[in-house]
Amino acid sequence: MSQPAQHPDLPQLPIRRVAFYKHGVAMVEREGRVQGEVLPLVFRAGDMDDALKSLTVIDRAGGQVVCADYELPASASREQDALALDPGTGMLDLLERLVGWRVRVELAGRSAPLEGRVTGLQYARERRRLKGATLMLLDDAAGAVQAAPAAELVRIVPLEGRIGEDLARFLDAGKRAGGTRSVSLRLTPGEHDLAVSCLVPAPSWRVSYRVVAESDEGADTGRLLLQGWGLVDNRFDEDLENVRLTLVAGQPISFVYDLTTSRAPARKRVQDESRVAADPVGFASGLVARAAARSAAMAGAASFDMASAEFDDERGSLLAADIVGDVDDPRVGSEVALAGRPLRSARIADLEAAGPASASSDQRETFAYEVLRPVSIPRGASALVPVLQAKLAYRRELLFNEKKHPGHPVAALRCENRSGLVLERGPATLVEDGRYRGEAIVPFTGRDGSLYLPYAVELGISVRVESDRSVEDHRLRLAGGLLHREMAWGRTHRYEIVNRTADAQTLTIERSVDTLPGELLETPPPAACGDGVYRWNVDCPAGATVTFAMRSRRLAVREQRLVDLGLDELARFLADAGLTPDTRRALEALRAELALIEENRRRIAQLAEQRKQLLARQEHVRRNIGALAAGGDEGEVRLKMVRELQAAEGTLSGIDRLVAELEAENERRRGELGALLPGGRTPEAA
Repeated sequence: MSQPAQHPDLPQLPIRRVAFYKHGVAMVEREGRVQGEVLPLVFRAGDMDDALKSLTVIDRAGGQVVCADYELPASASREQDALALDPGTGMLDLLERLVGWRVRVELAGRSAPLEGRVTGLQYARERRRLKGATLMLLDDAAGAVQAAPAAELVRIVPLEGRIGEDLARFLDAGKRAGGTRSVSLRLTPGEHDLAVSCLVPAPSWRVSYRVVAESDEGADTGRLLLQGWGLVDNRFDEDLENVRLTLVAGQPISFVYDLTTSRAPARKRVQDESRVAADPVGFASGLVARAAARSAAMAGAASFDMASAEFDDERGSLLAADIVGDVDDPRVGSEVALAGRPLRSARIADLEAAGPASASSDQRETFAYEVLRPVSIPRGASALVPVLQAKLAYRRELLFNEKKHPGHPVAALRCENRSGLVLERGPATLVEDGRYRGEAIVPFTGRDGSLYLPYAVELGISVRVESDRSVEDHRLRLAGGLLHREMAWGRTHRYEIVNRTADAQTLTIERSVDTLPGELLETPPPAACGDGVYRWNVDCPAGATVTFAMRSRRLAVREQRLVDLGLDELARFLADAGLTPDTRRALEALRAELALIEENRRRIAQLAEQRKQLLARQEHVRRNIGALAAGGDEGEVRLKMVRELQAAEGTLSGIDRLVAELEAENERRRGELGALLPGGRTPEAA
């Protein structure tokens, strides 16, 4: 939101405070004293919907806001204009749209102007050109039409007020072609002390961190100072001078609601009734098509990295007021330039002596960083502003997680966020004991959350991982004609750790809980468990190779009907040496009975094959019988074949009877399987 440069004589309110949010909006607050009844506010065209839904005006001098008016979109206002013009309109377009209206025209080389109503333009040889065209004017008093060469027109004066107003509105719309819209606050007479605020789209603010660490002598512990710097962009249409900044972390619900588009609801169109006597009175109706207007999509804010910075040699801190740069400058985004003494000389005590530069406030669903000193940011520039500073105790770790970095562990600092602040996600540069150590990503961390900063890869230690899975029967028990199988799914991960450094190291192995389902088995208890991971500490002597293994087992029970078991499955279950005598006797009896059923199945299959061969022989004999004569030698052969068919029919009947008996026996045996098992009892496996 900016003030209109085209109205230097009108009052302007400077921006006093801006609250930047992470989801792409900013709350802009303006304050100041004005005299008069009109205060113009100019917005970008794409900002109008947010401004109209959030504009708030307070007059602390006791005055009132009568209303806030703004121009209709060009498309809506053109529908109401008597003089409807389009962008790119030329002289011919203007003359054609003046038909019917009274004008005064002045011609080159003529002293007396012509007045009259425009009746039209006559073109030479039907070509639409100004040269050769004739403007026709009707003189109402004389009742005559006057002709004026259009090419000689030097001035046209509308004589009817509405035409002049429409033409001025059209020109104002052209003046707004730069994409701005204005809102005019209508105030009561007198002096006003105004506070005006509204939401406007704005780039999301970012954050980067500086970590200055000092280790305890001979230990893997120490303390660090965490500095956070918020990065904001001034994409407003004016400079920010001595503005209070607030950077808000959180995720408020926000949306664009189309308020600027003017819509006229469609109504049913009814035609006049016919009055022709010969025909009946008719009625026709039709729905006017609705006009659907789409709101323009908000342009996404371009991301922006780090601007240059200056190091204060005396205070030992970064100066926020001097950290500015042109948003469009390709040099912006390079590393922070540090002037004066080298960064490794910075100490926690030096940085703490500078005092706090911001204050934080918990706003329930959001968390705000209030920058304590006003900031000035030129238009089109960005700035780094201090948002937090916290001193924390840390512990150095060598952590290995093959999903995050295979082959080698990473060196990291781990600490608890006791700052009482919410930490937004952002990059961090780590300096320990005066030396640059590396860089890390600070994740989104709530108050009292664990902060883990991996900053370097330890190439002196290599780790190889092997993983396998297994499935086995853990226990068997019988109950209610069901075999209850307790299955054990196992996972094993083996680590081979080679320490090639000259120092003994402690390696923290991190493994996701999801990769070790169930209970840990034959594995040392983890040193820590949280955030969905296990962690084990493994001591690695200098120049040594160490192995470490972790195993888990997940138990599950599957139920299977005993009558559905096969001989192979029973043989595998009976091979389990841990079965109780009762369970073993029941399974052996079941196996014997199933063996008889299986033998019957084998005999049924053999009989089915024999029956198939007999049917094929019968078909062959019948074909031969049809080819033999009834008497003589062929008659005797024919008689033998008939007897063979009769014998085969008897054999087939016997086969069918035997198959039916075997199937009935199998059905009976299956039905009696439950009686062979310990009904109602639950023999337990060892």
